[in-house]
Parts: sequence; C-alpha cells; structure tokens
Amino acid sequence: MEPYAPFNRVPLPILVAILNYAKLRTTPRVVCKAWSVALPAPQPERPFNRVPPPILATILSYTKSRTTPRAVCKAWSVALPAPQPERCFNREDRLVITTALVKAAFAENPRLEAYCKMPIEKKTDADVAAPYVLEALMELVKRAHKNPLARNAYISAGQEDQTQIYVDSHGVKVWEACSLLETTKKIFDTVAINIKRIIITGAERAQLPAHMQSSVSWTSALYDFESDKYVKEARQLMAAHLTRPPIQ
Repeated sequence: MEPYAPFNRVPLPILVAILNYAKLRTTPRVVCKAWSVALPAPQPERPFNRVPPPILATILSYTKSRTTPRAVCKAWSVALPAPQPERCFNREDRLVITTALVKAAFAENPRLEAYCKMPIEKKTDADVAAPYVLEALMELVKRAHKNPLARNAYISAGQEDQTQIYVDSHGVKVWEACSLLETTKKIFDTVAINIKRIIITGAERAQLPAHMQSSVSWTSALYDFESDKYVKEARQLMAAHLTRPPIQ
C-alpha cells in the first residue's frame, strides 16, 4: 500500500470526475470527505450505495491498474456490502471465536477429526501437522464469518494481494486498504489468541471432549511457532474466502 496520499495528489481522472459531478448535482458528503476538494459545505449524508456510477466507475478502473491510495479507499465503501459490519477490523475482537464454534469445527470437519485421532508424536510434529493446522485456522475463520455482519474484510476489486478492512479511524468508520498478508496475519493471530483463551479457561476447556482438547491446543501452539509460514501458505485460500460478492 502506498503511504497516505496527500489530498492534492489524488489522481487527476478521479478528481475531474468528482468536480464534474459537483457542477451538476449536490455533492455527496462521503465524496467531499474523501478528497477534501474545494467543494461546498458538506451536504446531508447519502447512503454509500448511491454514490454516482460515473465516479464509482472511475475509482474502480483506477484501482485495477495501481495500488489504491488511502484517500481513494475511503470513498470505496460504495463497492462493499451493506449493512456495515458489527465490529471494526482494528479491534482485538475483530473475529469472534467461541468454544461452541471450535467444538463444531473439530467435530464436523473430517480432516480435523482425523487430526484429533492422530498419535501425539504425529500431532505435534510441525511438518506432519502443518496441513491440519492450516485447515483448522481456515475452518474457524469461515465459521466465524458465516454471519455477513461479521465480515469486516474483503479482497479489493482487481487486486488479489490487497484487502479492504473496516476500521474505526478517529471515530469515523471507513474502509481502508491493507495488504492480504497483513490482513491474514491479524485474522490468524485472533484465532490463535481465542484458542489459547479457551484452553486456559477451565470452564470453556471442559466443554471440549478430552480427545479434542490437545488437538485444539496444538493448533494454536504450532501456528505461533511458524506463524509467517502459515500466513504465506494461506494466501490463495484466504483470497478466495475474502472475495466480495458481486456489486448489486
């Protein structure tokens, strides 16, 4: 991602599109805030999905060819689904992993069920366990994102290595650009932290069958041991998972 782009360096085609629109109709507040161009005082808030198609088309065509400046990303909320997510990505609880969710994942996923039945020497072998650990991480992420309101990250349109994350920026909730690797790392870190919370909390750990407890625990431990490796290996899986639905 490029450094924070000064407003006076916003690409000319996008600026022209905004100014042309401003001459014809009332300027949406969301556009004024994103570019801070010399436009009239902010008008009443307009829904993101009503930003004019010409401006949206210009933004999307620009982002397919270059890294998206942060200033552009703030207006890109129009291309993401509504309603807005329940949680911001830049919070520690960006993802909710409950004991019931972990129990269901390890009981219903055949691959994770097989991991639970492995002898301890194989279960703790970093090379042998690697595909099972990655399977567990992605399975938990998918289950946590099953509710559309829990989705606070999406792949950027036309850029497989970049995501849009929903953040609270000084009290203003906006979508911002973030690299896919960084997004994946933060998501996986949250999963691992929640697993550790479950394991060290007696009441929560007791809800997991005895044969499952060690497998769940080793999933977090092995990820922590080689977190960068798992983040890189999950690139395509996470990109496929975070692909946004078509714009309506």
